[in-house]
Amino acid sequence: MLKKLFTAAVFIGMTATANAGIITTAWQEDGLDRQKTDFDKNIQTLSLTQFDNQSNTLKLVGVDLEFFGELDSGGTLKNLALNNGSLTSLFIVSDFKFFLNAIEINELNLNARLSSDFPISFETGETKTIDRALVQDDDTDRLSFDENDALFAAFVGTGSVDFGVNTLTETLIGSTAGNFSSEMSTLGSASVKVRYRYEEVVAGPTPVTEPGTLAIFGLALAGFGLRARNNKSAK
Repeated sequence: MLKKLFTAAVFIGMTATANAGIITTAWQEDGLDRQKTDFDKNIQTLSLTQFDNQSNTLKLVGVDLEFFGELDSGGTLKNLALNNGSLTSLFIVSDFKFFLNAIEINELNLNARLSSDFPISFETGETKTIDRALVQDDDTDRLSFDENDALFAAFVGTGSVDFGVNTLTETLIGSTAGNFSSEMSTLGSASVKVRYRYEEVVAGPTPVTEPGTLAIFGLALAGFGLRARNNKSAK
């Protein structure tokens, strides 16, 4: 009987804390609808929900971010020269910048080229309309990091993590002849996504305190002593 009790007591004294395999949450997203690309004058905010550790039952181990930017442009080009002109290129260049806690963490470089044959000829004073569908571009970039990254702490809590986004857009015109003016309207949209990688913390049995451990060994010794005495009596 005492031998069985000793075995059971030692087993109870063992503890274990195990982590399940890494679990990934679904992507969550916030974005800006299409609007004029003057974010530089009016920085927009994108908000995502922080990772809640739910009373320490979950442990965040990694963060995946995805950034997206899109632009399209259209308008008119006019040859202001007194002679006929020739347009050789038209580019719309935008830099979408994403900030977290005033730190720039990502930049998307969008470069849309007029998808038409060059050169495009203009008569003196002629104005041509550039179809918005002809000048457009988009870009996506991803960033992943773990708890060793300085930005990691911003994603843990019960509130929100806020990103700032702005852009600066330029129209670049190339010509072999003529003096061109442009009235281009450029629209852009941006978004940011986050996905959390975490482990579920599984708590093991409560460790036996030191007095309890001494009691276990006391029981064990008593059992061995009783067994020895019984063997002696049997002889």
